[in-house]
Amino acid sequence: DSSADRFSGKTALSMCDNTITYEKLKRLSEKTASHLQTHGIKRGDHVAILSENRPEWGIIFFGIAKAGATAVCMDPFLTTKEIEFILKDSESVCIFASESFVNTLKEISGSFPNLKDIINIEEIDDLQEDGFTTPGIDPDDTAILIYTSGTTGSQKGVMLSHGNIVSDTLASIERVPYKPGTNYLSLLPLSHMFGITVGLIAPLHNGGRCAYSPSLKGYEILN
Repeated sequence: DSSADRFSGKTALSMCDNTITYEKLKRLSEKTASHLQTHGIKRGDHVAILSENRPEWGIIFFGIAKAGATAVCMDPFLTTKEIEFILKDSESVCIFASESFVNTLKEISGSFPNLKDIINIEEIDDLQEDGFTTPGIDPDDTAILIYTSGTTGSQKGVMLSHGNIVSDTLASIERVPYKPGTNYLSLLPLSHMFGITVGLIAPLHNGGRCAYSPSLKGYEILN
């Protein structure tokens, strides 16, 4: 919120022609938080994100945090079986997903009685907005739940607190001189903690612009 106030009209997030200013990021994240609270999502509930890197990812992530919930960050390359495991293990009550995942999620949603809502990321502009109440968030509250790849068994959920995120962000800023208005291209997945830190939170803390690419092909990224 502090960065949004300082850099209101500057671009915060972008991908190709899709640009989000700091002011819009704050407004839409608050709208997301309002929608979650209106639908009964409360402090400590788990809300999943299943999407490739895109500007809307950050909007949803900050909206979940503003609502006091925990973001369950899911890799968009997961198999249906892996998605089912994480939704069950995390007891997620809501999921924001890219359009390509919505039908699959609806097909398997009957197996997850806790899952109250499946929201198409393309439709976040249309979310209900009734204002939201800022919950009392403790530094030790879990902010993010990220699952390991499960190479030696089932996937494990790693809990990271708000305090962990602040510590990671400040450590990153000490090492990298993020500057206001500078464009930072991030190819790291936002479903991983390092990607969230250096590809979203740290640049925004200092007024930078986080840019994402729909492709990992070198010539397409440069274009």
